Amino acid sequence: MRLSLLASVSILAICVLLYGCTCMKIIGGKDAGSKPYMVALYLYNANQQIHLCGGTLIERDWVLTAAHCDQGGVIKAFLGTKHIDQSNMKATEVVQKIQHENYNRTHSNDIMLLKLKKPAVLNNNIRLLGLPENNDDVKPGTLCNVAGWGRTLTLLYSPTLQEVNVTVIDRETCNSKDYYNHNPTITEDLLCACNKTGGGDACQGDSGSPLVCEGIFRGIVSGGEGCGLAKKPGIYVNLNKKYVTWIKEKIHHHNHQEESGNQV
Repeated sequence: MRLSLLASVSILAICVLLYGCTCMKIIGGKDAGSKPYMVALYLYNANQQIHLCGGTLIERDWVLTAAHCDQGGVIKAFLGTKHIDQSNMKATEVVQKIQHENYNRTHSNDIMLLKLKKPAVLNNNIRLLGLPENNDDVKPGTLCNVAGWGRTLTLLYSPTLQEVNVTVIDRETCNSKDYYNHNPTITEDLLCACNKTGGGDACQGDSGSPLVCEGIFRGIVSGGEGCGLAKKPGIYVNLNKKYVTWIKEKIHHHNHQEESGNQV
């Protein structure tokens, strides 16, 4: 959950370089390369179509995103596109939302599965991104990539998928007084990451998008304080063993019930 937005470009001038992280602006990213696993989620409510979040296609009929992306109303998923143009695109309706049962409107357990009405047809533009098989912790200094259709420096939402590289910060630094000061506490279930060269940061509307580190799906955009503020890195759900197990169990349970003909 992004708690506030960049108020003005002038913030960039007063941010201080510390721990290799400067002021950031997807805000300040670039047009993304091929990311066929990316999903754009839109909220359809009271005849309005509003960009909601990003997500990741992990099975042909399952999308992984952040729990706080459930704002009520009907969610539809756009697959296989880098440029959003709803006038000539077909969306797949989400028929079930499975929030983590211990999600409590904080970054803790900010994870959700979305069941698609129709399984995706995989092709060059639509691909799956597998869950991490190695659940070792992501080491500080690891270079990662995050993408989304969220806020940029000039647009509320970007019609074109943007991406930026970020670097994982150790939890001790992220929890220090100069950073988040344990508000929230960055536990082993979370990751902190910022851009070392000042190129960018995830922002409002990028929630739920995947954090990919060295080609492996490692996290989910959860939020942070502001967008691109010095010493306030992006906060990501860490796809550790606990969450990977939860995802697999929920999908298995749902599929088993579906095959048994029981109502889910």
